Amino acid sequence: RTYERCVDLFLAPSEFVRHKLTASGLPAQRIEVLPHFQALPADEQLTTDEGYLLYFGRLSPEKGTYELLRAMARLPHTPLVIAGDGPERPRLESLARELNLNQVLFAGMVHGEKLQKLIAGCSFSVFPSHAYETLGKSILESYAWGRPVIASDLGSRRELVQHGVTGLLYPDGDSEQFAHSIRFLFDRPDLIEKMGAAARSRVKANHDPDQHMEKLLE
Repeated sequence: RTYERCVDLFLAPSEFVRHKLTASGLPAQRIEVLPHFQALPADEQLTTDEGYLLYFGRLSPEKGTYELLRAMARLPHTPLVIAGDGPERPRLESLARELNLNQVLFAGMVHGEKLQKLIAGCSFSVFPSHAYETLGKSILESYAWGRPVIASDLGSRRELVQHGVTGLLYPDGDSEQFAHSIRFLFDRPDLIEKMGAAARSRVKANHDPDQHMEKLLE
């Protein structure tokens, strides 16, 4: 119980984390929720939708990338860029060849401005992780560029992704429903634009860096 004795206040980045901490026995009165912040690109930096999906993150088993590839097997005409690296990359590339996923590009590890351009140009990003996230900073990065998100309905993602407003949620592990959600949104550019605008507005309202600093100091 070292933390309970020595820590005056715990800051949880989501209600989900707060619930997990209290369920584990930490005192609820000493836990407050303060989400991570996210800087917004200027309006003039925003670019047009270039017509591809984007996954960016680590290529490891818990990230749901196998499920993503199986979903893409149902969507042969929908381009996907996978930006990232990790221990599963060779096996994922092998599965992509086995499934004849010619529309899937493994871009490798991408950082900085190049990654920002990939996010800015995608139709929307996908996060099929089977693991809990404390918040999901990558989702905020997508939102900042006005890009909606399709994510597995698990943990803190339920807080960040407003189903039908800033993106879509699907049952974790259901690759068929995942593919259906991708097809549904990809075929509706007007809805993509509307959701992207709502996502960017959410970041501006709830994750502003200056507001975060004020709350942190408080």
